[in-house]
Formats: sequence, C-alpha cells, structure tokens
Amino acid sequence: MHPDDHFTEPAVLSYYRAPRGVPGVRPRRIAEGCEAVEILTNGGVYFDAGDGERYYTKGTIFWHFPGDYTICRYEPDRPYECMAAAFFHPGPYRRIAPRVTVMRHPESVLDLVSDFLQAFHQDTVDRTFLTNCLHSRLLWEAYCASEMAPPPGTPGIVRDALTLIERDFASELTVPVLAERLGISEPKLYMLFRKHLKDSPHARIQARRLREAEDRLTAGMDPLKIVAQDCGFASLEHFCRLFRSRFGMTPTEYRKRHGFSSRVN
Repeated sequence: MHPDDHFTEPAVLSYYRAPRGVPGVRPRRIAEGCEAVEILTNGGVYFDAGDGERYYTKGTIFWHFPGDYTICRYEPDRPYECMAAAFFHPGPYRRIAPRVTVMRHPESVLDLVSDFLQAFHQDTVDRTFLTNCLHSRLLWEAYCASEMAPPPGTPGIVRDALTLIERDFASELTVPVLAERLGISEPKLYMLFRKHLKDSPHARIQARRLREAEDRLTAGMDPLKIVAQDCGFASLEHFCRLFRSRFGMTPTEYRKRHGFSSRVN
C-alpha cells in the first residue's frame, strides 16, 4: 500500500449490496498478487482489525492484502453496501496506514465512489491512469485518517466516543450526551480520555468543530453565522472566541489569508 506500486493490470471496480435478512455473507480470501479495498457507502459491518470486533459504518475504508478476508458480517435488517476495488501487483505489500480507517468526511464517500465508478465504465477513460488515481486517492484518505486515529491500546469505549464525536460533532453534542450514549458516567469518560488521549472529551468535540470550520472557511464563502451553526457551535460569538484562541486570528482574518479566493487572486 504505497504510492510507487507497479500495477500489472488495471484495477477492477464493482459495487456490492449485501442481501437483507441474513447476518452475513461468505467472506472472500484475497489471492496472491492482489490488493483489495472496500469502502462502505451504506449500512454497517462488524469487523475485527486486531483490536476486537467493532461496528463500522459509512465512510470506512478496509484495506486487504493477500491472505486477508473481506468484510462479511452485518445486522440482518441493515445490510451494507460498498465499492470494492482490486489492484493487481506482485508486491511487496507494506502498510503505511491501518487496515481499517474512517474517512475524514464520511458524508463525501458517495461522491467519491460515484466519480470513480462512472469513470470506470467509460470506454474513453485510460484505465491505467484511473488505477493510479484511485489507489492514490484511497491511500491519501487512509493516511490522513490514520493521523487522527487514537494510539494503539486505546479501549473500545474511547474509540466509540471518538467515532460518535466524528459523526455527530455538528449536532448539539455535549459531554453529558456523549456519556449517556456510551452508557458511562461523565467523570469516568473524562478519566478515560485523560488516561489514554491526554485530552478531555469536551476539548475533542470543540477541536473537531474547529477543524470543520477551518475547512469551511478556506473552501467557501458562506456567512460566518452559517459556518458556526453547521459546525455545531452554540453561537457566532462562541465560535469566534474559540477560533481566535486556537488560530490567533478571527475567522474573517483566517479566510482572507488562507481562503481559496486569496490563493487564486
């Protein structure tokens, strides 16, 4: 899984919908000379990446090497859907990101999958070029996600908390709400975060909101009030105060300095 892979033939892309009403399908063992990637677009699956079985949903990337098995277990009433991509090269196979990662922006997975599937089915598209583009894009998503992943040995409940923060940061998510969803007390949640992340759940929620706001400010020209609301901040004033504390400048100043329009003018 590295950007200088020499592919022996173009990638093969497919879209899979698991059958409803059954708890799983037969997994497929990845053959020698093949590197397979599955990207969840709907539903969810149970999977053990080496740290215990967990439930993964939309935007999760599973990266399989020869001898690995594909995803297969799910809730009968919530079958999963995914895009599967097979890359063919002789190796060596070297992981630079975990086997399982969750995209930085899971909500964008459908756009990504749609773009590449449409290109794959167009006769005019260079399949070799498409193969390299897709592999690099998926590798970048996995790498970026791994940079934000919790350290090895982090308890499952802390990982679950981080997953909830990633998924629901834009809502009215608070530490009491987070603790209630996880089924533990607030003091216990704070203790676990301090022990394993050297951080607090409140700080993680705010940091995720600020990261989203930073992306919004650099990519578009939405009014600051809309950015604050969409990123989960209680008010524009609260957003501006936290943003200035984190970045040393106001959101408006940040946009002028780092926004897209400033880079093209």
